[in-house]
Amino acid sequence: INMNAVAELIKTQQDGMIAYLDSNTEYGKKLPEVKDVSTAMELGREYSETVWGNFRSSSEAQVSIVRSAVEEAGEAVRASFKAEGETAA
Repeated sequence: INMNAVAELIKTQQDGMIAYLDSNTEYGKKLPEVKDVSTAMELGREYSETVWGNFRSSSEAQVSIVRSAVEEAGEAVRASFKAEGETAA
């Protein structure tokens, strides 16, 4: 159970890093277009929203993975104690 969760967490982190690097690349491509302060502020706002959205999505996915792993581990432990109790009776 735990190895699958770790693999999913790593994959989610990789996807998050790729999204972050893609955002940086897009931001860098748009920088030469900036000619005034308002355009720079708008570009910065868009970049910040994108990075924050990606981070939030990645964090939510990781929390979901950990929650599922804990629930599965709990179920496995309860099942083993239940089975152990049945053989003792």
